[in-house]
Amino acid sequence: MEDWQQPVAAILGNGPSLAQIDLHAFGDHIHTFGFNAAYRHWQRIDWHPTYYACLDTVVGLSHKDAIEAMLARADTLGIRQFFVRMNLASQLTGTPQAERVVAYERLVRQHPILERYATITTGSHAAIIAMLLGYKTVALFGVDLDYQPLDVAQTVSGNVLMTTQTPEQNPNYFFADYQQAGDLYHVPNPGRDLHLEAWGDTAAAAEALGARVINCNPASKLDRFERLAPERFFALAAEAR
Repeated sequence: MEDWQQPVAAILGNGPSLAQIDLHAFGDHIHTFGFNAAYRHWQRIDWHPTYYACLDTVVGLSHKDAIEAMLARADTLGIRQFFVRMNLASQLTGTPQAERVVAYERLVRQHPILERYATITTGSHAAIIAMLLGYKTVALFGVDLDYQPLDVAQTVSGNVLMTTQTPEQNPNYFFADYQQAGDLYHVPNPGRDLHLEAWGDTAAAAEALGARVINCNPASKLDRFERLAPERFFALAAEAR
């Protein structure tokens, strides 16, 4: 791991293990990708990622107002770009700083390699986007892959669920009220191990693009990538500055 390539990007999955990471420790020298409803925590700690992504068509619309508010303050917050699906991007065109919004469907047209990967999750495909942006080492944090059904959710239609009340504890995320009453989201892993399949796509993309992916969660169920303890990652990052 001593020979990692620059530049480095950190992919911040929202699993419980991320609670052990001080997000401020990434500083300005490690660019970060943050996702979905984690903005609720960022607001509390006065921290925001370099890039924001929400590649779920249901989740994006469910959080449209909050995403739009972040976009309007992107300069102040330090968020360079927002990667979302077209159904949300089309509704943000009149928002101040809308030029920072990138629709995933447009990226697919620009980068044919993305056409190979139809199993999309926000974390896995944000990692691929990081590679396409030129990041040669992609470090994963909070990618636990240990999802448990939520008992305060009800079916809205098809495979879309709604959180009926804000849970006091949430075993799936790094802070308790990541999901709040009224939030809409897709059923995770409907009928197959969607997330493992999607991270397999990330591994294939990394090989094709000459990038390196490391998993900084020693307890993660994702076994496709080499592992590195978080403290070692931050030590190496400091040495590489």
